[in-house]
Amino acid sequence: MSRLFASMAVNASTSFRRERETRVLELLLVSPLTEGQIILGRLRGLWGQFLPSMALLLAGWMYLATALGHLQREISSIVFIAAAFASIPVIGLYFSLICRNFLTALIATVLVGMIGPALVPTCITAIIRIVARLSEMTLTNADQLMLLLRLLQLLLHPLIVQLTLATWLWWWLHHRLTQRRFATETT
Repeated sequence: MSRLFASMAVNASTSFRRERETRVLELLLVSPLTEGQIILGRLRGLWGQFLPSMALLLAGWMYLATALGHLQREISSIVFIAAAFASIPVIGLYFSLICRNFLTALIATVLVGMIGPALVPTCITAIIRIVARLSEMTLTNADQLMLLLRLLQLLLHPLIVQLTLATWLWWWLHHRLTQRRFATETT
């Protein structure tokens, strides 16, 4: 599974780099295609390339989880993997547009698309617990803090963090293409 997502990150991170190097991106932007059509076409290509593998992975996982009686326990992981399939190409496209170097785009894609969504909830939970211990709160305040912690855990679930990042970067990708603000190759 990690190899599948690593392959998605590599392909998405190199996507606009080739177009920038060969100056095809400028031609695409002056063509009758809109920026949204360019982005969706690229995403459809990336999703289509990995859809058979992802469908087989998720179908096999759900079948085995159902057969072993663990579907309820595995469903959140299955949904997270499906969300990662949807969001990693968007994140990779964004970084392939703004980074001159492939390696920088790949590292940013992996950090923001794969590692970041898992770390954000954990870090916020740890910070809140540290603050609660340091302030030696009364029982009422501690209960309120724990309620806040649970609310933050729900709001900052890795799935929500990942989809929010992908949506935000989709908007920025579209905005940068519209404004023609992207990394250019110097020759």
